[in-house]
Amino acid sequence: RNSDGLPTNVKYIWIGFEDRPEKEHLNFSGLKIYENGNDSPLSYESDGSGHIESFIQSSEYESNRTAANLFNASYKNAGGLGQDFHTQNSNSKNEYVIFTLKELKTISKVELFKRTNYKQRVQHVFVKLLDENENEIMRSGQIPENNTAIESGNTPDHTFDFTQMITKFSDTWTPTTTAAPTTTTTLAPTS
Repeated sequence: RNSDGLPTNVKYIWIGFEDRPEKEHLNFSGLKIYENGNDSPLSYESDGSGHIESFIQSSEYESNRTAANLFNASYKNAGGLGQDFHTQNSNSKNEYVIFTLKELKTISKVELFKRTNYKQRVQHVFVKLLDENENEIMRSGQIPENNTAIESGNTPDHTFDFTQMITKFSDTWTPTTTAAPTTTTTLAPTS
């Protein structure tokens, strides 16, 4: 981990839902993934020249609605052919996309842009950061079930901010009083 507590060995980024209460497609229109200390999002290029080497998704709706569309210049739209990411399986409570990074990175945040319609399809979505052995290092919270708001312009609709998670959950408790030591007595077994 770096001095901020973020893992420095992220190789895969998993985005999706598990055990969702209702079955649904995984479907949204844009994504920005940030490396710690860098204001420019990671890039994906089909020729392999970007920071993101490849992706796999749990299912494919149509060949032109893959995760590659998430990195287009227009992050917010109503979806459709060549404009959004869409999984095939709407009969599943488990849908995902996994991005493979070219090299190990320290990921600070992931910004998600909903479609301007079908906003409910990202409810319960969360992010997992995985190491090169595909072990989970860190996980975000879920987008709440009641979150159907759309932000205006190029403002992300949801930000999974791992730096805030570290700050929020860091252990800063200090005892303010001293207490008498606690003793434990072991009971003798009964027959």
